[in-house]
Amino acid sequence: MTSVMTGLPLVMVTCKGAKSGVERTSPLLAIRDPVDSGRFALVATNWGRSRYPAWYHNLKAHPRARCAFEGRVGHYDAHEAAGEEYGRFWDYAAGTYVGYPSYKGRISSRRIPIMVMTPVE
Repeated sequence: MTSVMTGLPLVMVTCKGAKSGVERTSPLLAIRDPVDSGRFALVATNWGRSRYPAWYHNLKAHPRARCAFEGRVGHYDAHEAAGEEYGRFWDYAAGTYVGYPSYKGRISSRRIPIMVMTPVE
């Protein structure tokens, strides 16, 4: 898997399309939650582009996703981070991947959402 080569924590996220309902899988960078080891976050920078990534719209419409992360596959519920939780995950994200702060500098037309993924028991 690519994460072995890059050293970055990658997750395969499978969720239903917002409009189509068709399942789609995206390889994304997982931002680990040091407070709760079962959770992680996804940052919707779309590589610094002005549009939100499709997976963000999909998770907003259908927040239940199947994720393959660190050798485990499970179901997760997504919610959009706000307030202190957003600030905390943004700091974790910037410490995980050096590209995030530069993406934030390029994106002036939109807020960068962070989706927090919580395992479903």
